[in-house]
Amino acid sequence: MRQGLAPVVFIVFLFVTACSSVEWVNPSNPGVDYAQDYNQCESDTSRDPKLQRGNRYLLAQSIERCMAKKGWVMVEKP
Repeated sequence: MRQGLAPVVFIVFLFVTACSSVEWVNPSNPGVDYAQDYNQCESDTSRDPKLQRGNRYLLAQSIERCMAKKGWVMVEKP
């Protein structure tokens, strides 16, 4: 009986976490334009020869690091 319960709990967990969303926030400078910083990070990342092979996970990580350097953090929306 307990083995059959684990997949159900996992599926419910996926649905609950899928409903939450996150957004980029710059606490040090709230007036900064997100799109401009993100596009600059994306452009810089696309020019990196190590990341030009198209691995989306590595590209996303690189963009997240760039955004963090600019003061942006991801926060969960209520």
